[in-house]
Amino acid sequence: MCLGLPRANEHLLASLIMLFSESSSVDTAIDVENLPKQTATRADLFLDKNSTMRKSFVNWLVQSDAVCANSDDSADAEVRSYIGVLRCLLNKS
Repeated sequence: MCLGLPRANEHLLASLIMLFSESSSVDTAIDVENLPKQTATRADLFLDKNSTMRKSFVNWLVQSDAVCANSDDSADAEVRSYIGVLRCLLNKS
């Protein structure tokens, strides 16, 4: 763990992807290049674009990604892909 932060959980990240993207499945949401423009703005309904909470969440995602990048575990590769989708969704809006 980095700085005592909780470790990213793939099920939690998948749930957040579904919430923020309004996609029919996680597999659909992972295809962030083809998500409709309005889908990306759904994250703004839950996390104000300029809020401290959103910035803290994005920072946690970045740190979690760095921790997983040093791992050889295949589960961490999946976590990294989910983190990438969330970061994309939060940056698109």
